[in-house]
Amino acid sequence: MSRRVERLLELAGDNHVARLAAEWAAQDGIQQWILAAPGDDADGSLLREVVLDYLAVHNPFPPGSSVLVDARGRFPAETGVVVERVAADEWVVDLEAYGWAYRDASELRPERVS
Repeated sequence: MSRRVERLLELAGDNHVARLAAEWAAQDGIQQWILAAPGDDADGSLLREVVLDYLAVHNPFPPGSSVLVDARGRFPAETGVVVERVAADEWVVDLEAYGWAYRDASELRPERVS
């Protein structure tokens, strides 16, 4: 694994989608080429670009998916079901306690990781 991918994984932390995107970038030919270019990743902009590239070709939360929503660091996370994807980085989620809400990729993770 390249140092750049390791840095992306470090920046991703426990963000489910960012980790998927970094792992995908390590395997995708075009992303490998982009990651080989010199640059400073300190501000996280490369991670954001990789996440957006990943989301352009993948939908990690298809309609009907059970998800945990951690909006603004609230614990425990709320349980919900994805209703639809409304943008590259945004889903409508039916939260058990509150009804429908818009959530972005940084706030979602699968209820069960297989």
